[in-house]
Amino acid sequence: MCNLTAGTGTPYWYEWSVGLLYAVKMLNPDNQIKNVVLQSDESQSLDDVVVTYENGTKEYIQVKHTRENDKLSFSDMVEGELKNSYLYNYSSEWKDMEEKNLGNNKVIFFTNRKMGERKYTPDGGWQRPPLSSFWKNIKNQVNELSDADSSENVDVNRIIVNEEWDEAWKIWKECMGNLNDKEKFYFLKNFDLITDQEDLDGMIDIIADELQKVFGTTHEIAVGLHQKLCYQLLWWSTSIRDKKEIEKEDVMQALSLSGDEIKGEHILPLCEPFFKSRIVFVKCMEQKILNGKSRVTFLTGNPGCGKTNIISYLACKPDSIITLRFHAFKPIIPGELYISADSGISDQKEFWGSLLIMLRELFKGKLYEYRVPVSIELIDSVDRLRAEVMRLSTAWAEITGKPTVIAIDGIDHAARSGEKHTFLQTLLPPEAVPVNVRFILAGQPVYQFSEYPDFLSDAERIEMMEVPDIQKEDLELLYDSNHEIMRYDELGKNLVINYIADIAKGNTLSAVFAMQEASKYDTFDDYEKNSNVKVLSSGIQSYYEYIWRGALEQAGDIGYIIDMYLAAAFSIINRKISANLMSEIFGSDISVWQWGNTMQNLFPIIKYDKFGYSVFHNDVRIYLASHYKKAKQLIPEISGKIADFLVENEFDAKIKHELVFKLLKDAGRINEYVDVFTSGYVIEAYALKRNPREIQQQMLSTLESLVSLEDKRKIVKFSCAVTTMLQHKESLNWLDMKYEYETEIPFALESERRVIPDTFLTIDDVLDMFADVKFLTEHGKQNRAKCILERWMGMRTPKTILALFEKKEKNQLDDIMEIWGKYARMFQVAPGNVDYVGEDEKRSAAQFYKGWLSEAENHYGIVQIEYTLKNLSCHYVTDIEDYFQCIIRSNRSEDIEYILQGKIKENFSEYNQLAVCVWAVRNDRIDLCEEWLQDIANKEFTFISDKWIKRKFNELDREKERFKIIASIMYVLSYVPTKKFLELRKSALEKSEFEKDNNDKIVAENLLTAISYIAYMEQCILMKCTNRIDLEDFKVTLDIILEEKYYNGCFRIETILFRKGVLESIIRLNDMLPQSFTEILEEKLCEKAKTFSEVMLFESYWSYLCACNKIDLVEKYFDEWMGFNGIIWSEELSEREYISRILLKVAEEMGWQEKLNNALKLLNARSIGYVGRKDYSLFSPLNWFERIANDVGDVWESEGCLLLNLSEYASKIGDNRAFVQIGGSVAAVAGKMGANSLLQFVNMIKKSEIDWRELAFDGIISALETNYFTEEELFEIWKKAISYFPLNEYAGRYDNKNMRRKIYCADIHEAITLCAKRLKYDALEDKMSKMAPLEYAQERLEQSEHSCRIPSRWYESEYYMYMDEFMSKTKKMTLDEMFDYIEVQFDKGEFYWDYIKYFIQKAKSNNPRYIIDYKPRIMKMLEKREINNLDYDGCNRLYAVLFPYLNDGEVINVLEKMIDTYYHQKSKGWTSTDYGLMNDLDNFTFALFSRFPVEDNIWGLHEILKMHCLWLSGTENLEVKEIYHLEEVSIVENWCEFFNELEKLCEY
Repeated sequence: MCNLTAGTGTPYWYEWSVGLLYAVKMLNPDNQIKNVVLQSDESQSLDDVVVTYENGTKEYIQVKHTRENDKLSFSDMVEGELKNSYLYNYSSEWKDMEEKNLGNNKVIFFTNRKMGERKYTPDGGWQRPPLSSFWKNIKNQVNELSDADSSENVDVNRIIVNEEWDEAWKIWKECMGNLNDKEKFYFLKNFDLITDQEDLDGMIDIIADELQKVFGTTHEIAVGLHQKLCYQLLWWSTSIRDKKEIEKEDVMQALSLSGDEIKGEHILPLCEPFFKSRIVFVKCMEQKILNGKSRVTFLTGNPGCGKTNIISYLACKPDSIITLRFHAFKPIIPGELYISADSGISDQKEFWGSLLIMLRELFKGKLYEYRVPVSIELIDSVDRLRAEVMRLSTAWAEITGKPTVIAIDGIDHAARSGEKHTFLQTLLPPEAVPVNVRFILAGQPVYQFSEYPDFLSDAERIEMMEVPDIQKEDLELLYDSNHEIMRYDELGKNLVINYIADIAKGNTLSAVFAMQEASKYDTFDDYEKNSNVKVLSSGIQSYYEYIWRGALEQAGDIGYIIDMYLAAAFSIINRKISANLMSEIFGSDISVWQWGNTMQNLFPIIKYDKFGYSVFHNDVRIYLASHYKKAKQLIPEISGKIADFLVENEFDAKIKHELVFKLLKDAGRINEYVDVFTSGYVIEAYALKRNPREIQQQMLSTLESLVSLEDKRKIVKFSCAVTTMLQHKESLNWLDMKYEYETEIPFALESERRVIPDTFLTIDDVLDMFADVKFLTEHGKQNRAKCILERWMGMRTPKTILALFEKKEKNQLDDIMEIWGKYARMFQVAPGNVDYVGEDEKRSAAQFYKGWLSEAENHYGIVQIEYTLKNLSCHYVTDIEDYFQCIIRSNRSEDIEYILQGKIKENFSEYNQLAVCVWAVRNDRIDLCEEWLQDIANKEFTFISDKWIKRKFNELDREKERFKIIASIMYVLSYVPTKKFLELRKSALEKSEFEKDNNDKIVAENLLTAISYIAYMEQCILMKCTNRIDLEDFKVTLDIILEEKYYNGCFRIETILFRKGVLESIIRLNDMLPQSFTEILEEKLCEKAKTFSEVMLFESYWSYLCACNKIDLVEKYFDEWMGFNGIIWSEELSEREYISRILLKVAEEMGWQEKLNNALKLLNARSIGYVGRKDYSLFSPLNWFERIANDVGDVWESEGCLLLNLSEYASKIGDNRAFVQIGGSVAAVAGKMGANSLLQFVNMIKKSEIDWRELAFDGIISALETNYFTEEELFEIWKKAISYFPLNEYAGRYDNKNMRRKIYCADIHEAITLCAKRLKYDALEDKMSKMAPLEYAQERLEQSEHSCRIPSRWYESEYYMYMDEFMSKTKKMTLDEMFDYIEVQFDKGEFYWDYIKYFIQKAKSNNPRYIIDYKPRIMKMLEKREINNLDYDGCNRLYAVLFPYLNDGEVINVLEKMIDTYYHQKSKGWTSTDYGLMNDLDNFTFALFSRFPVEDNIWGLHEILKMHCLWLSGTENLEVKEIYHLEEVSIVENWCEFFNELEKLCEY
């Protein structure tokens, strides 16, 4: 079947897939492949895939792909110009490669085309033999001659071909004309044609099969691995790669990319205070772990005794013995508003899989060498997972020279999980643990859990370590850490501590609870009498039960009601909660004060702070979760109540996104997913910086719920949500930005936990370490970042790093050096002073100091400059030049004077000298640079040479940078004049090369004049003769600087930079000028601010307005731009980002916190926009509008107007490809409604970017299809058409304006002709021809003949050109004959779904019964359709007309197949699956609503328009700031009056 929408990307994917196949084959040692290169830069013609083998042989594989059933013929290899033929290019490039890699080069032509098997002889030409026979003959002879003779005796002339092939063989040899005869022979020996290979889908399956063989896994898992390789292609096949060779390790690393995830949080913080007695215990414990009798240590104790904190202390020590840490449950972190949603981990595969992933991180760089599994999915059993963990743990111990220690904390959580099969059953007994591996297991005592492994009960087989009781000195430390809330005197303190020691019986958590209760009282007597701590002596669980039951009893009659409500709230809602919140969630039957009292009575197991109430410890939460689960029958009701509250109230959006899907599932209401997962929800998720995996998973859950949805209309809402997700992605791609989602800062990053030894260190390890440093720096954790840098790099130098990685790619090493230099300077961790010898060492050092100097620009002051320069070594001249330039630009006199002292000054380039001179003359310090000033005076505009400029700046920036230099020289020469101003300016213009471009020349003249005027003003002020400054000249200069119109169309000068510079200079000089000048400046700047234009210029003067007490004007300016309907929302996305940065800084400096917050909220809510290249998103609502308009014509006045407004906005801020079609479509509907309706429409859009004349005639053309016209009216329409669209018969082919007029003349002519024929006005054609023969002669051009966007017309076929033949053949057939013909074409594979669409439309107009009769045969054909997206082969167009005839079950079947397609493509590793789903949902909903009445279609269109409003405004209100709105117009009686009134309205 034919794919009309096939993308041009297939050949590239096919080529890359061939490369991936060889990359996978490389993992099999038998294949002896060393590396693979995609898109090689070694060769021009042999660049697709290059495979290098261990023996040095290289295969240059050229990949050719076709989607058609095409053959590779003899002609394909040799025809075309000689030097363009495949054979010439391949043989010539092979010869070049032979010189580099003698005798070890092979060329392979790899294609999915079959080799031609037919001969061909054109008229009067020579015979082209069948390539299959010809090549087989040639190749066989080459092989036989190679085997029989020595290399000295063979050449191409010894090959003999059939006589009929003589001419062909001659041509073949001529195509190798760049080689001698012997070289031709050896090229043929090393050239091969690999044809008839699988197409793209087949190639994907072959790669998956190869992966399946290499890793011994299932096909399904292999497909997932292939998807990872596809993801890596971005780095392997494009210019962003840091090296070109793909090696075994690279493939292994790619296959390990983030597909597997460690379950849970395993790096937990150390809770302070850590008791002194525990420090002693930990030392003892470390000795027993490493040197004790067993390889398994069991750290045990009652709940709350401090087991987790001991493990944290062990793991967080700088010299930690722990290698891997696994925690089965994340505890609550004190002081946080939000509480962990972690439900614990007990699953066997998740446990061993997480440990394996942790180990894989350690082995990065050695994955292939140690055969580290690239995915836990590859391992089909828990036993194998465990075996891999043990094997790699042993290997790591051998590498590091010390035991691998694995700490497993919270095993009691797994024991109480209720799961039958937990990881506890898979733990190795001590005697089975490898000799250099140790396990630490931490959990509550053995006697409490029968689920524990048996060996934990045998003290002889394990090291049993019970957490010791806390001592009195520990309690004193605990008391002191709470001293701010304690109110006891010294005696009371001692009594409390002694009492708690007696009650808690050494248990940490009991002591903490007791201490918390002690904080409520002032005296020990009150504490002893009134607190609940006595119950602690019976155990912690009894204590919880006592507190809980006591609080419920005190609640009285409502106790039994709120029991489960409270338990649910504290175990489900992952944040602190208030009494008000409980009342709002569970209803007003229970008052707020009753909720508050009850929760207050739950102290201390429920604690309170400014954020609200929360559980004190994980153990309490576990208790409450267990308590809540007892009431299974209440779970759906309670979950539903919480879900409803989160959805219906603006409580906490973060919690809503975290919980609502789970709550709806627990409530048995998954059909409501679709009501939650809307466009607004998606935008809110992105604004909250939610994890994209969470958003994707919620999308999938909603997708899977659609089939059981009763009201299928709601699918349109889900379609909008998915479209919004994809538009967000497109917006970020357009801005070249990544989505940065909110992540918790881990308590210890990987690079904080360990430093990898040099013998095992890779470049990737170093880059990962720098990524950690960057992450911590960006999140305000500078001290942690510095510690990492010191531990990893403190004792290194660029020289030692080069020695470590000298065999790596230079570009990759350069990146590392530069990043290191940046952070070394940031944290003042300078490398030691060493000598750098040799080019490589100097290059590495220079790259390091490039980063060093770049970062140094952020550190001002003499001390900082001294540090920077003192620790500077081998560097690039341009880098130190830029650093000095930055210091000079800072305008800090002390810093500049410092660098102008001594030897530093000697290193200044002319570029820096010029910058110093500019500063010196501005600040009256020419004494510091008199020699340089004189040099500038002598050389003028040649002071900096063109050669230097070419070296310094790239071609794109060169003109702009040259003018900056010229402007600076002009400024200096204004102080030391050697010529008159006009003469200097003329020289400057000549040097800038703008004298030939009038526009740029005028701009340059104005700016140079303004710069000289600033210099003149400064001199007058210095000379104390400001009376010589002319006020009118001042006004003119201000006008030139402030008026944007003078700079339109100038792109070779950074005009805004100069305008800002001049304006800032004027403001700086303002206080030294007469009062009249100050008044003029204030007046002009106020006038400029009131235009609310040019934010970049506003950046230079807003603070001056504030100083003039014009704060209200600055505030209004901010509001005009950043308010709800602000100007910024009409800006293109990239401009919006830049402008907002300036204005948010204004708000921040002014202290407008509320305005700042509101603006940030709007920016987040409106982060989705229309992109600046090929945005097609408005075609969907256009299609809906057109369908509705067929039934409800006046829809154009409401939904049509909104669509027009959206289209106008989308065109202003992006590349809206639907702009013309939307205008034409709304005009067409208005036109069909009649002359009055169209007049109202044209009046509304008369100032549109589309010419109102065109839109008016779009409406008239539409009206001509069915409306009644008199012959006089038709002739009047033609007269106006030739008046509105006059043609220039001499215009060139590329005159776009004339081309559009030609098209409109042709379209109007065609429409009038058809209308006249319908109304039987036979004489009209002749009259039209005589009136305007040129216009009358115009014929409608095909789209391929012009580049104009023109609305589609009613008389054009809605079908593609391929349908012409079908419609011609079936024109005289009956419906039965037509369908029989369609089935024959279907069976032959020469078929389009549009055939059936055409059949349905014909049947609908003739006899609709045929559609029902033939539906089973249509459905049978659809069942045979290959699994793919609906628009892949035009099936979406068929469904748009077929759906009204389907029953509900058939519709559900289509929906299920659509969902199956998505998962199928996802399993295949296709990168465009989400885009495919978006289009499928759009097409499905459009077809679905064809079954519903027009009112439902209007509702569906509203949902889509709401989505677009949401993108623009952040709200779902069906309104945007109106550009177009309806107004009353005069009533017209006919079309002649229409034109009279139209020309009045449009002032034509």
